[in-house]
Amino acid sequence: MGFCWGGGQTFRFATNNKDVKAALSFYGNIPTDDAALARINCPVYGFYAENDARITASVPKGVEAMKKREKTYEPEIYDGAGHGFIARG
Repeated sequence: MGFCWGGGQTFRFATNNKDVKAALSFYGNIPTDDAALARINCPVYGFYAENDARITASVPKGVEAMKKREKTYEPEIYDGAGHGFIARG
């Protein structure tokens, strides 16, 4: 599990470690390397903010890329939220 940069690293870590059981990426970048995505062996859950265009805009392509490889990727986009919304209290 990771947040922001760490969220992207969590997703990337799942591409490099076959023993990961699940990856939770909070507003992290989605890997774009097709060969890396093909190596994912666990479900990936993504948590994104509606008002975080830089990151959230990549979610549809991520969904398409993971589906193409028959991988589980379940993103959730929170309405009205901005980047870092989990950390704000």
